[in-house]
Amino acid sequence: MNDALPSYELGRAGETLFAHLCDRARLRQNKSLQDVTGWDFLVEFLLEEAGRATPLDQRQPSTCIIQLKSTAGERGNRVSAKLSAVDLIAKNAQPAFVIVFRLTPAGDPLRGYLIHLLGPQLSRILRRLRLAEARQDYAINRASISFDYRRIGVPFELTPEGLKMALAAAMGDDPVAYVFEKQRQLAELGYEDGHLEGEAVVRIEGQDHLKDLMLGIAPLVPERLTMFDRRFGIRIPYQGPLLARIEEFRVDPPKVGDCEIVIRGDSFVPPVRFKAEIVVIPPIEADAILYVKHADFTIRMSRDGLHFQTVGLFDDGRKSLDAWMKLTRALTYLAEGRGSLTIDRWRDNAVPVTAALTEPLTGPYLNEMPEIATILERWRQLLERAGVEPGESFRFDAIWESELAAIAGDLLLNKTPVARFEIDSFEGAKLDGAEGEAIEALYYNRAELAGDTICFAVEIRMEPVEEAGLYRSTAFKPLDVSADVPDLDAYAQKLAEAGGYRMLIDPDTMRIVDPSGSDRAL
Repeated sequence: MNDALPSYELGRAGETLFAHLCDRARLRQNKSLQDVTGWDFLVEFLLEEAGRATPLDQRQPSTCIIQLKSTAGERGNRVSAKLSAVDLIAKNAQPAFVIVFRLTPAGDPLRGYLIHLLGPQLSRILRRLRLAEARQDYAINRASISFDYRRIGVPFELTPEGLKMALAAAMGDDPVAYVFEKQRQLAELGYEDGHLEGEAVVRIEGQDHLKDLMLGIAPLVPERLTMFDRRFGIRIPYQGPLLARIEEFRVDPPKVGDCEIVIRGDSFVPPVRFKAEIVVIPPIEADAILYVKHADFTIRMSRDGLHFQTVGLFDDGRKSLDAWMKLTRALTYLAEGRGSLTIDRWRDNAVPVTAALTEPLTGPYLNEMPEIATILERWRQLLERAGVEPGESFRFDAIWESELAAIAGDLLLNKTPVARFEIDSFEGAKLDGAEGEAIEALYYNRAELAGDTICFAVEIRMEPVEEAGLYRSTAFKPLDVSADVPDLDAYAQKLAEAGGYRMLIDPDTMRIVDPSGSDRAL
């Protein structure tokens, strides 16, 4: 007589055994009544199991979902499940398991195996789903996935204690941490070698343009761009919003190591130091030995010397005051032809490489660079004396838009100011002494650069120029620099009373006149 159970009765015997083991192990089990859920049982550890050491308000329920498979006999070591069902339980935030009951042909228990759908097994499921997507094989309810339960499953005794211990060991004692880890794996598995890939058609306008593209100096502007989501090495067309927003992008060349760039002027000026990177690009120029990249410039070392190139400094890039000061000072040294450049600390125990530039520096504002560097350095000193901390970063154009900042630095910090004041002769110019003699006046104003504001005052000695019918400045004496004040006139009046000045030059009555002859109100 053959007492072997048919497959459907063997499955029912396994379900009955599972429910019985859960009840005896004090595990609350709920059987799924619909196959579309993907799981057979939802199992919950009772909250009392958390123990008295855990406060009531901090207890977290531990729940898992299980698909149960029953197999008969000693032969075979694999079970199969619908890919659609495994998809549903594997992506659930709760712990998910395939449990295999190995039974005798008559339905008596032999051994249990727990397959945890996390880590390698979750990765395997996600890869199968990605492969189906790439093949456009969306009928995953007709596909199956098999598991070698003896190889990948954790064996346990088919007893209440054996089942409970196997589940507890797999789930851990922190349900919240488990959920976070599973969500991370669902999002990141298969993307270890990157996420998005693109194929672009780009127009290259010569060797120099190609070099700039490879260094990340010039942007890649694709004429045609196709992007792919690459997971487990399998690509599918990318359909997200990122594609619509891409107009250009830049290459990030591989980094070999760090180095320090030191740019020196003559012996009596301080050097300027920059942290930079040594990068590798394809062999575009045969004589190139290495490339050094900084956010503001690149350096190519070749057999005949060093080649220096700035990177978009005067576009819309924003820098702090100190960063602009460093950069303009370095460019001043190089533009004047008296600078040298050293690549230091570019390799362990390597000798620093020092050389003058092979090619003369070219570019915008080179003639004005010394003046710009001086304006910024003086402005920094004025902020310090006024007790004002430099604010946010700013564009290079802000320097040109701050004439009064340059004037304040010239009047207060330059021993021989370039600025010159002239006023028309007027009746009553005699304040002290004889008519037509020199007079001393207090000039006051506000100066602003990139949102930072100071107030300042200067004593001006004005001497008559009879043939021109005017008074002209001949000497300046700094009086005060301070943070901005609410009432500029009151600020000036207080200084005038303290210094005994009877003549004040109101900035609203003055105009700036440049060498071209155009004038602007102060």
